[in-house]
Amino acid sequence: MLGFEADFLLALGYSACSVLGAVVGVVPGGLGVAEGAGALLALMLREQPALAVLALGASRVVGLFAAGLAFGAAQAVRRKMSTEVTDESLV
Repeated sequence: MLGFEADFLLALGYSACSVLGAVVGVVPGGLGVAEGAGALLALMLREQPALAVLALGASRVVGLFAAGLAFGAAQAVRRKMSTEVTDESLV
């Protein structure tokens, strides 16, 4: 998506950074933790830290978008179910 190649170990490392960011509860939502860990990992592997931060930030945005879609779908189902219950109770 970002136009750069990453080998398996680098991609695995970035995935671990995302998990680390989600686990850390000191900062709300682990904001910046995953990105910082990814930048450090990139430096250790002699990659570009900016690309690591960009990749992990894009991952966070995509995840939030997917969570928003799931929440919206759940709310639509909930509304439909509550409407059906109300309609049947009137009969």
